[in-house]
Amino acid sequence: MWPHKKRNRRVFAWISDTHAGKKTGLLNPATVLIRTDDEGIEEQWQPEPSTTQRWLWSVYQDAISDLADFCGDDDLLVAHCGDITHGDRHGGCIPETTREDQRIIAVDNLLPLLSLKQTKKARLLTGTEVHVPECAEARVAYRLREKTGLDVQTCHHARFTMGQDIVDGAHHGPSPGSRDWLEGNVAFYYLKDRVYKDRRAGKRPARAYMRGHYHRHIHVSLHERWDQEHFNSELIIIPSLSGQDSFILKVAKSPPIVDAGLVALEFIDGHLEDIRPFIEENDLRMEETL
Repeated sequence: MWPHKKRNRRVFAWISDTHAGKKTGLLNPATVLIRTDDEGIEEQWQPEPSTTQRWLWSVYQDAISDLADFCGDDDLLVAHCGDITHGDRHGGCIPETTREDQRIIAVDNLLPLLSLKQTKKARLLTGTEVHVPECAEARVAYRLREKTGLDVQTCHHARFTMGQDIVDGAHHGPSPGSRDWLEGNVAFYYLKDRVYKDRRAGKRPARAYMRGHYHRHIHVSLHERWDQEHFNSELIIIPSLSGQDSFILKVAKSPPIVDAGLVALEFIDGHLEDIRPFIEENDLRMEETL
């Protein structure tokens, strides 16, 4: 438990890219699915978690525990930043599962987070269409409302007013960068562009712009003076809770390390005061002496 109570404090936790139904996506080991046996009789079954899925679930459980301690007795809001299911376009799905099964897995994946006593609301942002077919987020949100009684809603792109500060959330955003020494450059210019576009539209820029999609954790900051006011904005690419598959290995050019977890934003009196990542890294390379 954090050592002191802060007044008017709320925590906004963000996760992304859980890819339910993927062989290396997040999988609650307690998930129960329905199928028929060889004689057409209904039976229950549970997918066997892979090594990657066991690691992801451990990371997720640790992050939830740390998040609960971080929240203390204060309210928690939760956002999922897209690709809550995997879809079937790119393959790599858990054998014998359907799109309906993926949505069941997605619900079970979020239940431990939404079942925390501090959780008050949840928002599910839509992801890439091939991964979330048939309005997957809306169907998952409906079931989560039924199971938890919480306020759970969906949207494509949102501006969340947290008091004095604003959080802008959407699935797609900038790439992490093409080289290690260029990491964050594209994200920084994307952040600057978002801030200027908001000002041009007559809107107050967000204090934090939250994005997913790239399965990486990137955090860049912009400080500027505008109309006699000093203003800070942050762009955070949220790490995934999904492992690599052949498609990711190809498009990402075989990244050796994956990071997984969630990011929490702390608001005190309506102002963003802290950004707390709960993340673990995993080096995928086989070490061998020949």
